[in-house]
Amino acid sequence: MRIPLLISLSVLFVAGTPAPGQDRSERIAEAAATRPFVSPAGQVFRPDGESARPAERWFAAADANGDGVLDLAEFGADFERAFAELDRDGDGEIDPEDVQHYEQVTLPEMATSPGRAMQGRGGGRLGRRLAQRRGNGERAQAARAMLQGAARFSLLSIAHPVMDADADFNRGVSRAEFAAAADRRFAMLDAARDGRLVLADMIAARREALRGLMPNRRGES
Repeated sequence: MRIPLLISLSVLFVAGTPAPGQDRSERIAEAAATRPFVSPAGQVFRPDGESARPAERWFAAADANGDGVLDLAEFGADFERAFAELDRDGDGEIDPEDVQHYEQVTLPEMATSPGRAMQGRGGGRLGRRLAQRRGNGERAQAARAMLQGAARFSLLSIAHPVMDADADFNRGVSRAEFAAAADRRFAMLDAARDGRLVLADMIAARREALRGLMPNRRGES
């Protein structure tokens, strides 16, 4: 059975406990059909059951010229559109009220604790193994970062994609701060350092990062 490209995101959005009679492909498809995707700018794309998968919809919307590649200009323009949505009163700042709406209405899933996220249909073997990491070592910290908040649904290990842009810690995000966040996040995703982002490459990089952080059988942390 051929699994479409975005089903590979199940390595990020780990599949849950299988129902009786389900094979691995079926439960991966089921998980991918119900979980949101959080774009690098923090926009939330949810499955609609009909069109392309959430991450594909984000990428197609950001890819202005339709060439299958995002450059920094397109990536920055995507952040500008996201800022306009997040700044609900249009006052030029994502303020605490806007952030509260994001946390409680737009992406309430980000409040789910990593421990609970590993249970039942929110978990899976990969997620449980990541959750096994203990201690304060670099790899343990990186594993925990991938399980925090919005990071569970994203290509980046950023728990709160809105407040992460608050450079001056004044509990608000200006347009300039959000634009600066776009530059930083583009660099984080541009592993090849060629100024080009391809969705399949970003998914593969995230998958490999997750696999590389899993504890080995000796309980390495």
